[in-house]
Amino acid sequence: MKQVRLIFWKDVRHLQWHLCVYAALLAAFAWISPQTWPGSTPASFLPIFATLLKVLLMASQFVLITSAIHADRIVGEEQFWITRPYDWQALLAAKFLFVLTCVVLPYVLMQWSMLYFAGLNPFAAKMGMDSSLLRFALVPCLLTMLIASVTESLAMAFTFVTALLLAWAALLQFILSGTELRMSPPYEFQVFGALFGILLLALLSYQFARRRTAHSRIAIVATLALFLLFVFGYDKQGFGAPLRQLIRNRYQVPSNGSPHLVLGSSPVPYEERGRDLQYLQSLVEVKLPMRMEGLPPDARIREVNVAVTLTSNGMHYATPWEKASVTGNAIGFSLPKKIFDRFASAETAVHLELIAEAMRPSRVQRVLASDEFPGPMDGSCLLIKATAVCRFAYQAETPSHVEAFAPPAPCRGQTPPGTAGGWLLQFPPGIRIDPVVNQILPLHEMICASQPLTFTEYGSPQRFRLILDIPSVKLGDYLASD
Repeated sequence: MKQVRLIFWKDVRHLQWHLCVYAALLAAFAWISPQTWPGSTPASFLPIFATLLKVLLMASQFVLITSAIHADRIVGEEQFWITRPYDWQALLAAKFLFVLTCVVLPYVLMQWSMLYFAGLNPFAAKMGMDSSLLRFALVPCLLTMLIASVTESLAMAFTFVTALLLAWAALLQFILSGTELRMSPPYEFQVFGALFGILLLALLSYQFARRRTAHSRIAIVATLALFLLFVFGYDKQGFGAPLRQLIRNRYQVPSNGSPHLVLGSSPVPYEERGRDLQYLQSLVEVKLPMRMEGLPPDARIREVNVAVTLTSNGMHYATPWEKASVTGNAIGFSLPKKIFDRFASAETAVHLELIAEAMRPSRVQRVLASDEFPGPMDGSCLLIKATAVCRFAYQAETPSHVEAFAPPAPCRGQTPPGTAGGWLLQFPPGIRIDPVVNQILPLHEMICASQPLTFTEYGSPQRFRLILDIPSVKLGDYLASD
């Protein structure tokens, strides 16, 4: 422990000016970024300056971590430290302590200061905070430490990471082309984060313990290839039957038969035959006359995906789990054109499985619009020139619905309509340097002071799977038209 402490303080002294620059960038970003939020009146150059600060922050983190590793360089045989009684475990622990204390902790404090300035509590969005920090620690920090351990200089580290990113982006684009409609399987981040976090830690430990740089570099490239294989196999459902079974286990068929699918007897109405999604040129959309019944009246469904199996005259085709378009009278799914042409005019047996999440209201909040008033997800809202801007921390895991009612008195000489709303709010997770999410409520109507608003927050998603077998149908009769 004493050795860890000595190495750590040696690195702090050696990189004190780097740390000062990093702290200055964090402070500048925490001061500049709030001035670009909706409701502020920033100078024209401030948004550009805030974007530049983001780039400089990422560059500063890369330089700081790389310089800390290179202070006791692992590559080569002429370093001074290998003549000292250094233990590799102590050396690695000291580097982790430096990254945690001097890179991650100031970053967290910067984010919390911005949340405090916005009047938000970071611990109210604990899941979002944990997800954001875990992604930050896994991707920029751990990956940079590994790359620095197999390079000799900052220029070599930058070249190495640039080459990896270019190769990764090119191969990933090739793998993902044509798969935009496929669903993301359950536990995606948990699987990828745990697997590759363990692999990166193992490679880093191996390089510190053995200092076999050539082997470590080959292992890094192999890990990249393994990552792409998993993207193709897991994320894009290339593993086939095992992944389909995992999805089925995650989404259970309701035991009480509610909700359920009902096949309609009449064709899909003309107004619902148009395209709801942006399909690729190689795909066509089929809309079958079926609907979901048995859902509670106040439930909202999301993340609707289907898997369809077609059987006709010895022909058999099964789709992966993919996004579905759902209306009150039809459920649509995509098929490759060449597959559709084979089944279009034949009597086809269809086995359709639908999975979705049903969300019920977990909290209803009624407020009066004012200069500042409570918002959804423990956030706050501002009323600026008849527009409501709501702020909350990190991201929303579940959606919220907002509804505006007529104000008690005319506003600016006009009386807005009785109600306006029907809008869901949701943000995906990710690495956000700015932890404050700013959202303008798109109610398409002016919001006045003292106007009643209702925020309905949805939570506790109930996952379910529905099955419907159609003995015979001609798919060509249900091709969605442009």
